[in-house]
Amino acid sequence: MRSRRLCLKWLLAGSFGLAAGLSGAAEYQVGDRARADIVTPVQLIVVDRERTEVLRQKEAQRVPAMFRHDTNAAAEAELKMLAAYTGVKESFEKALQRAYKKRRLDAEAVEQERFGRLVATFGRQNRSFPLTTNLAVFWALDEPDQDLMEELTAALREPMQHLIRADRLPALAKAGPQQARLVPVALSNALVDLDTALAASTPFHKTNLVAIGRARKELQAKFSGEQGWAGKFLARFVRESCVFDEALTVQSRARRTDPILSADTYEAGRVIVRAGELIDLKVKAALDELARRTEAQLSQV
Repeated sequence: MRSRRLCLKWLLAGSFGLAAGLSGAAEYQVGDRARADIVTPVQLIVVDRERTEVLRQKEAQRVPAMFRHDTNAAAEAELKMLAAYTGVKESFEKALQRAYKKRRLDAEAVEQERFGRLVATFGRQNRSFPLTTNLAVFWALDEPDQDLMEELTAALREPMQHLIRADRLPALAKAGPQQARLVPVALSNALVDLDTALAASTPFHKTNLVAIGRARKELQAKFSGEQGWAGKFLARFVRESCVFDEALTVQSRARRTDPILSADTYEAGRVIVRAGELIDLKVKAALDELARRTEAQLSQV
């Protein structure tokens, strides 16, 4: 029995056409030259990694990028804007109270130089708000501003109805078809798994995305002259409502591309590489598979 096993091993090893046996196939490295012809005694199926990667990348270009749509973005922008407006107004009223010992002035008082100095000082101390003399007079006279606040809200609401993105998108977001997938979420940082995201998503065209810089400029352009302050103020609250989701995009594309494999079949008796030929990546992969199969078969004898 022992002699029969030795004979079988010798026959298997001899069929590779290598004097030193098949185990030497795995010792070759890319860039080496074959010292002898190497023939496979069994059928081999060898994955071509380079061609597989090319095919996967090509298929990935057909998978839409995925974006999150923060459905609360517009409402939050309005709330923050109104809170900021109210906060500055209240601060101005306190400054007025300290300076005049009252929170309301008459038409004569707001025409005096003293009031002008108060407005200038308040403006320097609150540079984030573009306070104008006209608005300061409006507040000092304690005019009702409900209509003004509604106008500001409506003006901000208009750009926030669009899908506002960052000024620059990563290359991964630009790749793929122009039609992307939009995933509605109540919070921009909410965790969403791929299956849930795909089920809830809707298709949209990337050209419908508006860069945040453009949205802010267009909003400011609608206000000029004495109303210019409103454009500057409101532009601060235009925020991104549509954010590229890299993780979901990568997962979605991987799901489509991971099953793709490109392989070469070497039938039994085929020459993998001839003596003197260069060992490239493709040949190296075949030799590694040959060594793996050989080791498995010899271990069973």
